[in-house]
Amino acid sequence: MCKAFGDTGLGRILNEKDGTDGWTLFAPTNDAFNALSDDMARDIFTSEENAKFVLLNHVVEDLELTSEDLQCTWLLPMANDKDTRTVCINDKAFQNGGGNSDNKRPEIVGADYQACNGIVHIVNEVILPTKLPDKNQPKPAQEPTLKPASKPTLKPTSKPTSKQQTSKPTSKPTQKQEPILMNAVYYTASTTPLGDSTVRSDTTIFVPQWVGLDSAPNDVVCFVGGAGNLEPGIRSQFGGGGTNCTATNGCGVHVHAGTDCSNTETQGGHWYNTEVLSIDPWAIIGYKQTDSDGYGQYASCVRTGFDVMSDPSQLMGRAFIVHAEDGSRISCGLITELPRDFEPITFTAETAPIPGTEDYSATGSVSVMANVQDFVNDGVCYMGYAKGLEPDVESFLLGTGSQQCNATNGCGAHIHDGFGCENTDAQGGHYYDDTELAEDPWQLESYYTTDSSGEAALIGCAITGYGASQYDSRAFIVHKTDGSRLLCGLLEG
Repeated sequence: MCKAFGDTGLGRILNEKDGTDGWTLFAPTNDAFNALSDDMARDIFTSEENAKFVLLNHVVEDLELTSEDLQCTWLLPMANDKDTRTVCINDKAFQNGGGNSDNKRPEIVGADYQACNGIVHIVNEVILPTKLPDKNQPKPAQEPTLKPASKPTLKPTSKPTSKQQTSKPTSKPTQKQEPILMNAVYYTASTTPLGDSTVRSDTTIFVPQWVGLDSAPNDVVCFVGGAGNLEPGIRSQFGGGGTNCTATNGCGVHVHAGTDCSNTETQGGHWYNTEVLSIDPWAIIGYKQTDSDGYGQYASCVRTGFDVMSDPSQLMGRAFIVHAEDGSRISCGLITELPRDFEPITFTAETAPIPGTEDYSATGSVSVMANVQDFVNDGVCYMGYAKGLEPDVESFLLGTGSQQCNATNGCGAHIHDGFGCENTDAQGGHYYDDTELAEDPWQLESYYTTDSSGEAALIGCAITGYGASQYDSRAFIVHKTDGSRLLCGLLEG
């Protein structure tokens, strides 16, 4: 490792101390380098560009992270603009790159070695990125500078307990800006039939968390799931293109306040803070359609009025209820923890102003999570932020009387079906299977507010349809209040 850093000139940069707050280095052993296949070793070390790229996949800029800071399933922003994930299995910790297979995970075999300008952890495998830079790509005009940003805190508002499982999409720190870090705490619920029903469901639930984003909501709960043995052929009036589900709680899927499924009293009512919210946020949340076999899927994010970002464990043990088309309760289960090794498939994009826009200072970052629920391949969630938007926006969707964002795609945040950002043709339209879904699932996916500086949190979930579940390399678009396209970035796994 030392020779590789020296040969590429990166060692000199890491040795610099003035003006930095230190680094975190995951240092592979000699055996780790020797264990690389001949083809992989040749691809890496016969190209200076590839060598630098792989070595920087072991470095976190401007953050001195101890083993206590490495929370299970969190993503870390590496110095090559890629992410690696901390994985915990059987009391062992691994720092996994996108190119590491499950049987070649880099285990942290030595932790918390204090250097004069950072912390070193020893790993027994090379942390491999998903892919190496294009060999035909010209070399960068200058080598990486590794100049750090001001030092942030990595820990969320409330440190997750051992019963909370976390995944941490995150953004890369940029010079002279405190980085915004993102995290998601995951739970699960499996429901069983109530009464004469035969309906069963499986759902993954998560609480999004942001660090360094003052405008982020602290009360959001998101979920993706599916239920079987429902009434066949349902088309909801709430996004399903039909007239079904008009009854109170019709086709609903909700978190309830109770902690026992025995009866309606122990199940309780919808879980939300009535002292904060005047309107029930669960009222129209549920499955939007079912197929001929009675299978229905659902994906939503709900603001509960409770500060779950600080304490996600408030969800533990709550009743998760599936309702019939007529609103009756037909399936119930309690929310529990997920296994420690759970991690969704994640795609990330750094968004930038679309050519031709005048908002050159706007920027953002997004992480898209697929396979959040194993059996719902077309359920997708996104989490991120945008800066440089119109300040002090309040969307009409909040029900406060504001009419902002009340235009087609107003304040929208969507995956598009195109593979480019240069113009609308390359970006394409909203990505979903219109042969399966009667209505566009992206039409109301948007940011709800911006602060006085034009900063917004992005969060949402959608069912995109069986024929639209390949999200890699798609364009992610953030719209202005009038619906015009402002930011674009290509999703990369």
